[in-house]
Order: sequence, then C-alpha cells, then structure tokens
Amino acid sequence: MARLPVGLVRDSYGDLCGTLSAAALARLSVGELLAAGEDNAVELRSTLRANLHTGQPDDKMQLDALTIIVGFQNAKGASLVVGVADDGGVLGLASDAFPNEDKMALYPGNLACDRLG
Repeated sequence: MARLPVGLVRDSYGDLCGTLSAAALARLSVGELLAAGEDNAVELRSTLRANLHTGQPDDKMQLDALTIIVGFQNAKGASLVVGVADDGGVLGLASDAFPNEDKMALYPGNLACDRLG
C-alpha cells in the first residue's frame, strides 16, 4: 500500500526531528490523522467504554482508555480518535451509547477524575 502524503510528511519529520509536537498534531485534521494511522502520538480507538463483542460497557475497555489518556498526558499530548478501527475504518460513536455528545465529551475527564482522584 502506498503511503499517503500526510504519512510521508509525518514520518519524514519524525526521522529528521523526532516526533511531532502536540501543537503540530493539533493542526492535523481528523482525516489526516486517520490517513497517517497510529503511532506514538496518535491512538485510534473503536470505543471508550463498550466491548464491541458484547455490546455492553466493559471495565477493561474503560481502564484501557484511561491508560492511553494518562500515557498521552505524560507524553505532553497526543491525539485520541474514537470511533475508528485500528485500520482507520470509521465505526462511529453509537457503540458507546452516550445519551448525547456532551456526555461523551466529558467522559474521558470524568473517567480520569473518578479513577485517579
């Protein structure tokens, strides 16, 4: 599979200067993040809390999401894209069954506060 231009630019920058800064990542669109795929500063997650096999909230999925969030905080930033398969295919957000977008947006912070104090 041919590398897409955004992936080539990101990889080349990484080869020359190290990883992209959080500020540089913030300038990439979601489409560019998906096209470039996962790396040490981009994580693609199918859900935040639901197990796709059972369709139910799963504590292991929540802890995995929390681990990613904490890791990104320790790394001084990165991008977490939810509703996407590891291969970049869009799955959507319905699996997590949040009542609205506000609840979904607040969930990662609330999870961190609840679990980490």
